[in-house]
Formats: sequence, C-alpha cells, structure tokens
Amino acid sequence: MHGLRCSAMLKLNQAEKFKHCEELYFPYNLDFRGRAYPIPPHLSNIGSDLCRGLLKFSKAKPLGPRGLYWLKVHLANLAGKDKISFEERVAYTTDLIEKNQIRAVADDPFGDSTHGVGRWWMTLEDPFQALATCMEINRAIDSGDPPSYLCSLPVHMDGSCNGLQHYAALGRDYVGGKAVNLCDCPVPQDVYVFVMNRVVDRIAEEAATPPEVVNSEDMTPLEQKAMRRHEAAKLVNGFVDRSVVKRTVMTSVYGVTYIGARKQIMEKLEEKLEAAGVDIEERSDEIYAASGYLARLTMEVMGELFQGARQTMSWLAECARLISSHGQPMAWLSGIRVPVVQPYRQTKSHIIVTFLQTISL
Repeated sequence: MHGLRCSAMLKLNQAEKFKHCEELYFPYNLDFRGRAYPIPPHLSNIGSDLCRGLLKFSKAKPLGPRGLYWLKVHLANLAGKDKISFEERVAYTTDLIEKNQIRAVADDPFGDSTHGVGRWWMTLEDPFQALATCMEINRAIDSGDPPSYLCSLPVHMDGSCNGLQHYAALGRDYVGGKAVNLCDCPVPQDVYVFVMNRVVDRIAEEAATPPEVVNSEDMTPLEQKAMRRHEAAKLVNGFVDRSVVKRTVMTSVYGVTYIGARKQIMEKLEEKLEAAGVDIEERSDEIYAASGYLARLTMEVMGELFQGARQTMSWLAECARLISSHGQPMAWLSGIRVPVVQPYRQTKSHIIVTFLQTISL
C-alpha cells in the first residue's frame, strides 16, 4: 500500500509541474523491433489508470454524430462491461445518465453533498479514467449539442490477443478471425474461453474413459501413455478455467515452447488445487505430469482451432531457419519503413585445453 501511495504521489507531482502548460510532449524511445515507448517513467499515456485519467489530447475535436456513443462505450469498458455488445454497453451508460449517477460524479466526485451517491466511480476497475469520462460525458450533454462539443479525451480500444489477430488476418483464417473479433459478431468473442471450452471437453472425455488394460504389468508404451493421460485428466478435471489456459494461448503465437507452457499452466494449476485443499507438496510429481498433459492438450487444441496461424508460423520459422543458417539475423522493413532487426544468437561454450590450464570460452 505504501508503494502504491508513493507511485501515485510521483505521478501527481509530475502532473502538477506541467498543469499550466498548453501542450505537453513526450519523448519516445524506439526499440530494435520498432516498438515505441514513452521515456518518462512516471507520467505517460501508456501508464497506470491514474496517468491515463490525468492526460488529454492537446487538440480537441468535435464529437460528431457517433462521438457520444463511443464515450458511453468507453465508460462501460472502464466499468468492466467489455464482454457484452456495444449496444448493451451504451445502454449501461445511458441508464447511469438517466439515474443522474454521472452528473453526481461530475458535480461532486467525493459525494459529500449527495450522501455518497457520487462515489460509485471509486469501486470501478479503472476509477480515474472513469471519473474523467463521467466529467466529459456530462460536459458534452450540458453543451446542448453533443456532436459539436469539442472533446479531447482519449478513448482506448483494446485488441483481442493481438498476435492471433495478426496471424488470422495474414492467413484469411475465418475461424481464428472470428475467435479474436476480426469478424462481425453480435457480442465480443473471448478466445481464451473458446480454447478453454475445447480443452475442458477433452479433459472430461479422457477422465471418464479409462483405457482398457488387461494386465497393468504388461502394458505397451501406447497403453502406458494412455493411462498417464487418463490419470492426469482425472487430477485436473474441474480445475481448468480461463486463467489456466490464458497465458499459454496468449504466448503460443510468440513461439512459447512446451516447457514454457507447462511452467505457465503449473503455476495456475497449483493455485487451484491448493485452494481446493490438495496437498501440492505431497502430489508434486502428479501435478508436474498433469501440467505437462494440460500444456500438450492446450497446444494441440490451439493447432486445431488456428490452423491458418499455425501454417503461417511454420512458414516464418522455416524462413528464419534458412536465413540464420547463412549467419544472418532476421531483418525487414516495417509498414512505416522502420528497419526491424532481430540479432538473437545462441551462445555455445568451447573448452580450450592447454599445458597450463583449461579455459572455457
């Protein structure tokens, strides 16, 4: 708590220094991949909720015919309503307007004169951005002509597993594109739930159907493998939710290995099992094996659901292999003509034996 307070004070101190400036500029650093990051460590447009709640664009523009609509969507997103349709999000904010909840926040954010009515924004996931948005919506309505109201508030729109979005677009993969919201759908799709449902179904199926083994001592390697999968499925059945597969799905398009996926899943799985009263120390070997099973299963499902992405990844990996075999790094020009160079090298040690000593280089 003390650390959070210090962080907030640093951000507010920076904002205080620049609050009288008409315009504020952020120097950016461009890394070797072409990614741009603001250099200031405390106050920037990609900072915390407090930072984003404090900053606006220097040049305001009229909201236009759809601007108030997107401000309403923005407030609903900040309130954690980002899994429903845009129309339902707008309805959520409109309901707050009709109940004078937004006006109460704008007029008295701390709710001292309204018996705490204006304090509801403090309970939201991103309270300071929500506070700024409530004030902006209120000003737009009070202007009497929202389409002409000059607005400078940034409205953030998040992607859905950006790596998969790029691969689905590159490969014109309809199934993958639909799962990551590149196709028109009445409600937002959740790719992590999409994968989780397939994984959960497969686990339930394998847990319910033990392999037919006549003599456990004379099992073939295939029968042993089937038995191990069955035992692992029984252990994890009922414990797999969105959070367990999320990191593996997210990093699958960035080349996560089986070992990396197993580690990601094991961390979450141990949390779930421990909360259910399982002694994770006593059953560590079983949990380790089950995490490997779940990692393989998740990657199998990803390969089946996102075949276009898998084919594109395989092609890029082959290109990288051929280029690196000639001692060259992967390099290309981005869409905005920024040179991207990936000088990743694998280090190997060489042992040099001399009369005096052995040296490792």
